[in-house]
Amino acid sequence: MKYYIVDDEIGTVKTLENIVESRDLGEVIGYATDPEKAIGEILALQPDIILVDLLMSKMDGIALVGQIKKSAPRPASS
Repeated sequence: MKYYIVDDEIGTVKTLENIVESRDLGEVIGYATDPEKAIGEILALQPDIILVDLLMSKMDGIALVGQIKKSAPRPASS
């Protein structure tokens, strides 16, 4: 699994990255402490799982997820 982490505290990012990788849960392919920067990176990298802090100062996690949902390409239906 490919993970992307968004949290405005770098210590939390590093802790989560350590948990994911030390327990062989997958690979952290990116992270951001700035939610606005995260949107473009998430859309470009297409992670399987995004870990998002809900209480960030610039943009809360719910708004971030909403922006990603609006911008993300929809999977083709079969």
